[in-house]
Amino acid sequence: MDQITQLLEHFFKGKSVDTKRAYEADLMAFSEFMGMTSKEEAVSELLNLPESQANLTVMYFRTKNRNTGLTVSSSNRKVSTLRSLVKLAKVRGLIDWNLQIPNESNTYEKPKKEHNVNDIKKLFNTCRLQNNKRKAVRDYAILRLLYDLILKRNVISDLNIEDFNQSKNSIICNNSNHKASKTKFLSTITARALKDWIKVRGNHEGALFINFDAASKGKRLTSTSIYRLVTELSKRSDLFLTPDIVRQVAIKEALEKGKQLGLDEQEIIQLTDHK
Repeated sequence: MDQITQLLEHFFKGKSVDTKRAYEADLMAFSEFMGMTSKEEAVSELLNLPESQANLTVMYFRTKNRNTGLTVSSSNRKVSTLRSLVKLAKVRGLIDWNLQIPNESNTYEKPKKEHNVNDIKKLFNTCRLQNNKRKAVRDYAILRLLYDLILKRNVISDLNIEDFNQSKNSIICNNSNHKASKTKFLSTITARALKDWIKVRGNHEGALFINFDAASKGKRLTSTSIYRLVTELSKRSDLFLTPDIVRQVAIKEALEKGKQLGLDEQEIIQLTDHK
């Protein structure tokens, strides 16, 4: 049995079936990159290269993976497999060097775009055009509360149908920044959005916003679900918006309008319950 075969046997020894399968796939991908027909040939070729050339080869392999659309995590895993194998080869005395190619950062950087009212209008439009009309009505009401009342998603999640006074167009909400409940009055368009949703939901007691998913149908919509629905609608609109960004755009608009009217900036911020 030659040294490369022994090396690979040692490398796979004690690994779970899934790990072995993943390592096999990584090494076969490297073999294809090297133009070899087997992983043994590719590993032998790599280990016989000078250290600098071996590192450049793996760097090119990583670049090729990313250029063909492989995710950062998948590309990192393939490089990590090669690093582990080379490290084992060094321990076994086959080489005297290591691969120095690090993993790529998997940190997602949010776009630096300055969002504005037009983005919110685009989000509203995407929401209303959803194929699931019941979901469209519910989501639109949620978006109006996020934007018009600048409510936090956990506050929206906690709302009950009893909190909405349809005759006065007002809503009682327990804001996380205040011990006491607060009554907020709604614009005509936001009140209409909520009334449209209640026609779909029904007037029975309980959570104002409920889930449509099969696993939790009829249950209170969580703040996490609200975050998800906003980001999913945002992606369909070719935007990067979260509930907090929607609120930030609303706050910015309120500050600009307040400035024109000569209102105090701190008073406006306090009215938005923003910290």
